[in-house]
Amino acid sequence: MFAALKKVKNGIMVASGASFVLMGVYGLHIFDAEGASADTRLVSIASTGSGEYVTISSGGDINMTIVPTADGTLGAVESDVTVKTSVASGYSLYLNMANSAGSNVLYNTTDTSSYLSAAAGTPSTPATLATNQWGFAIANNTTDKSSNLGTFSDSYTTPEPLSTSLWSLIPTMTDASYTGKIKETSAADTTGTTLPVYIGAKIDNNLAAGNYNGYITFSAMANYSATAGTATISPTTAGSGDTVTITTTTYSALDVASDQISVSIGGYNCLNPTANTSTGTLVLTCTLPTNIPAGTYSGSNIVVTVAKFGMTYTVTNNLTVVNGTSLQNSATPLTMQNVTPSMCNNTPLYSVSGETYWLVDSRDGNYYGIRKLADNKCWMVTNLKLAGGTTISSADSNLTSGSYKLPNSSTSGFDSDTGQFMYNGNDTTGAYYSYLTATAGTGASVTSDGGQASGSICPKKWRLPTGNASTGEFTALYSAYGSNKTNLDAAWSPVYVGYYYGSTLYNSGTNADWWSSTSVSSTSARNLGEVTSGGINPASNNNRRHGFSVRCVLGS
Repeated sequence: MFAALKKVKNGIMVASGASFVLMGVYGLHIFDAEGASADTRLVSIASTGSGEYVTISSGGDINMTIVPTADGTLGAVESDVTVKTSVASGYSLYLNMANSAGSNVLYNTTDTSSYLSAAAGTPSTPATLATNQWGFAIANNTTDKSSNLGTFSDSYTTPEPLSTSLWSLIPTMTDASYTGKIKETSAADTTGTTLPVYIGAKIDNNLAAGNYNGYITFSAMANYSATAGTATISPTTAGSGDTVTITTTTYSALDVASDQISVSIGGYNCLNPTANTSTGTLVLTCTLPTNIPAGTYSGSNIVVTVAKFGMTYTVTNNLTVVNGTSLQNSATPLTMQNVTPSMCNNTPLYSVSGETYWLVDSRDGNYYGIRKLADNKCWMVTNLKLAGGTTISSADSNLTSGSYKLPNSSTSGFDSDTGQFMYNGNDTTGAYYSYLTATAGTGASVTSDGGQASGSICPKKWRLPTGNASTGEFTALYSAYGSNKTNLDAAWSPVYVGYYYGSTLYNSGTNADWWSSTSVSSTSARNLGEVTSGGINPASNNNRRHGFSVRCVLGS
């Protein structure tokens, strides 16, 4: 969609019983696109054969002199407007007031208490002019006269029209009642067709002497109803609230207030749109809304709408829009260690439209399933497999500083609450860790009920979840699924691997337990417990010596 516009200055001078109406024309572009322009830009673009275009021109200053009488003198002047377009579906031509005050009244330039009122008639119901009113008219028999217009007079004469001639006010740009459409065509017109537009005024001796000024705008909008154009977007990954720049291949001179244009991306409104045409093509800037879902929008539409004129311009192709960098659309390969909270925020919920993301742990090359669950947090949904004897550090693990070496893998042990034990298990079960091993030794200094270990063997940026029957993170997750075991199982995907205690594996196939970061005492800690027959105990106590599984949650 595109347009070319002309802004016309209106002035009335009344002196010694005479009124002088002046209307001077200069260029103003409200909305251009797809090769649209006006005046010199039009000529330049049309000569290159680049893109489609619509152009508009009118014949210089409009001058009207009226000698008022006691009963009022009616005067008129003709303004010829010519539009050309290569668009096969033609164009629509609009006439609107463009006063900065949003008024269709013409004020005396030296005495603002004096003014020339807008005609009482409207575009749909024109009427004769009363004294000290002004307006416009389109002859009723005009070819391609807009269907929005009512019945005007069949002809108009200048400078003295018939007293019975019908006139309309010129709608303001913000007038919701009238669009101001005066002509509509349905075919290309590269040679241009001229439309006579008449401006009339009726003035009596009571109107104060002086100049009465205002502005009107002619705007030609191409009748685009089909998808057109291509665009690129920068950056190609952005989150809610981020600013994106949309560069089109359309030739444009867009200069319109932000409340008169809207931009949507993939069906979601882009906020606070602005435009820049210094490069000669239409470049839009806007802010992604908070409700745009994460995902790749390649091939989706950028839709630009000028609501005032009911016009829509659609740009497709070469377009990728995402709601921030998420697990599903990161531009670089992800490891567990380079996932960020913002990526999780921009990832769809698994229970709605998300999926399982398999991310590698840079420490040992193992892959882990990750889901964004109903509590809006990203969780591991497979058990940690970090092997015995591995040395980890604050650079790759959930440690505040230094390093930690896991104990060697063995089924012997799990017999001391102050000891550190682990067993590698296998790819299905994951490994088994005592509490002190799971907390990378940091749990030894945390002995109070509710205290939290400061570190863990989770990958960097991940951590052990907190455990508490009322406030723990696993409790909150369970609540987010309606405290329904079936619902949680579908998202959490538990594996019933049992647990080690005193070198013996217990309840394999019936129990699934994971360590939290939360202490109960020097000999016990909170675990996340799930039993197939008895439902879920979201936070129970057990001896620190137990060999439980570990699943990590992404840190905030």
